[in-house]
This record gives sequence, structure tokens and C-alpha cells, in this order.
Amino acid sequence: MKGSKERTLPFHPCVSRKCMENLITNFPKAEFTSDILKKVNMALLSAGFTADNTLLASSVCSDEINHHPNSVNRKLADFWGNCF
Repeated sequence: MKGSKERTLPFHPCVSRKCMENLITNFPKAEFTSDILKKVNMALLSAGFTADNTLLASSVCSDEINHHPNSVNRKLADFWGNCF
């Protein structure tokens, strides 16, 4: 279509093209863990939070999908210290 912008499919080395297409179709506002971490950490750091004055608290489901090494929850705990 003339004048329409074609959306570029995001790339991630661990996600197949078909999976990425399904993610974009069904969850168009989904973001990569790395992008979420940047946003959260920059907001907290710019407000004066540090690992020394902050206790990270999490209320995500205890399912293993939320606690694998590359999950947002685990990455935040790695950055901020222990998680309550």
C-alpha cells in the first residue's frame, strides 16, 4: 500500500521468526527483557535508588518461567541484590 509503513520484525537470536511473528501479532506491545531492564534501572537510578539503599521486592508468579536466568525478575535481582 502506498504511504503505509511496513513494520520491521524485531530480531532475537533465541526466538524463531515464526515465534516472533506470533508474539507481535498477539502481544504487539511486548518488549525484550533488556529494554525493560534499561527503563526500570534508569528510572530508579535517576531517582537516587542504589543497591545499598534499595530492597527489591517482587510479586510475580512463582512459576519457573518467571525465575529462569534471563527473566526480568532474575535480572533485576542480579542488578539490585537480593529479592524479597
